[in-house]
Amino acid sequence: MPDEYFNSQILGIISLFGEEFGDTEWWPALPWEVMAGSVLTPQTKWRNVLKALDNLKSCGICTFEDISKAPDETIQECIRCTGFYRMKTERLKAFAEFYCEKSDISGYWEREDTATIRRDLLSIKGVGEETADSILCYALYRNSFVIDAYTERICSCAGIPLKKGKLKEAVEMVIPQDNSCYRKFHGWFVEYGKKYCNKEMCDICRIKNLKR
Repeated sequence: MPDEYFNSQILGIISLFGEEFGDTEWWPALPWEVMAGSVLTPQTKWRNVLKALDNLKSCGICTFEDISKAPDETIQECIRCTGFYRMKTERLKAFAEFYCEKSDISGYWEREDTATIRRDLLSIKGVGEETADSILCYALYRNSFVIDAYTERICSCAGIPLKKGKLKEAVEMVIPQDNSCYRKFHGWFVEYGKKYCNKEMCDICRIKNLKR
């Protein structure tokens, strides 16, 4: 299919979402919470991530320096609710070490280009593309669109069979180059997916009507 078709379908999805949800803000949180939450999110429900973050804060663990210094057992107990808590503790510690190391480099987070930070994030054990893009988009306010299962599924239902990097390129090609739009549009995908995709409501889903 030609790129023009994909462009039209993506814009159609976003227009539909705008009618459905309006101007909403998704995932408003402190940068360290977004980063830690992104590491904890895989294979668990979002409410468990929020609970884990609250547990960490209740223990006085409110920065990555705190995470790096805290005993593994303390971190494990705080994030047990997210599942795979030993593995996630290891990954959270690895991310904390990375964050503290890069923060010692003057201007790294502010002035380094997005592609370089993304590459560096992907070098951390346990950080995949979705996690890296979530951190870039929601914590660092960079234009890096997050492709998750909802995004792929919804786009597929609209006749866009692209996956991961190819889908990311296609979306970024047509949306406004403004971080607030990146955040809002991805949040719309998540909200629509939660509303329809998890409940097998395909018969009333408006996305299928975009296919032509």
